[in-house]
Amino acid sequence: MQPSYDILIGKLDAFVRKYYQNQLIRGSLFSLSLIIVFFLAVNSLEYFGEFDTSTRTVLFYLFLISVSTVIIKYVIIPFAKIFRLGSRISNEHAASIIGNHFRDVEDKLINILQLKENAASQDSALLLASIDQKAVEINPVPFKTAINFWENKKYLRYAILLIFLISAIAFIFPQFIITPSERLINHQTYYKKAAPFSFNLISKELRVQQNEDFELRVNISGKELPKEVYMVIKNNRYRL
Repeated sequence: MQPSYDILIGKLDAFVRKYYQNQLIRGSLFSLSLIIVFFLAVNSLEYFGEFDTSTRTVLFYLFLISVSTVIIKYVIIPFAKIFRLGSRISNEHAASIIGNHFRDVEDKLINILQLKENAASQDSALLLASIDQKAVEINPVPFKTAINFWENKKYLRYAILLIFLISAIAFIFPQFIITPSERLINHQTYYKKAAPFSFNLISKELRVQQNEDFELRVNISGKELPKEVYMVIKNNRYRL
C-alpha cells in the first residue's frame, strides 16, 4: 500500500501542475491582449507619422522584442514548468497557496513537510509513522480545487474586446491596418510621403480637335490645398 505521505506529495505535485496550467491560460489571454495593443500602438504611430527608414526599423524591432518577451514570459515559461522544465514553486509555497483557500490546512501541511525534512536526517521510524498519520488527516482535502480556471474570465473579456476592435478596424478602415503594416515590415524601403491632397478628374471626355480650346475640370480635396496646379504633357508644364 502506498504511504499516505507519498499520496500527499503526489497531490501537491498535481496542484503545482494545475497552478502552471492556470498561469498558461491566463498568460495566453494576457499575451494576446498585449500583442494587439502593441500592434495597434505601433501601427497608429506609423500611420500618422509616416516615419523614415531608421525610425521604422526601430519601431519594427521594438515590436518584435516586446512580443517575444511577452510570449516567453507568459506562455513559454509556464508551459515548460508544467513538464518540470526549470525551477518550479516549492512544496512550501504550494502549501501557502492552498492555505489561502483551505484555512485549516496550511499549518498542518507545512508542519508535515518540515517533519519529513527532519526525518531524513534522523531516520526515525516513529517520526515517519507520525508524518504518515498527519498526512492521512489532510489527504481527503482536494488541493486542486484551490485553482479555479474560471477566474480568468476577466482576461478573456479583454481579449475578446480587443479582437473585436481590431476586426472592426480591419473591416471598416482596412488601410489603417494594411498600409502601416506593409511599411513596417519593409522598414528598410524608402517610401515617399503621401501628399496632403488628392486630385479627382471630373472631365470624362479627354479628346479635343487640334488647336481648339479644351476645358479640363479637376476637383482637389484634402487637409491642405495647393496654391497652383500644373499639368505636364511631354515635359511641358501647363498651369491650370
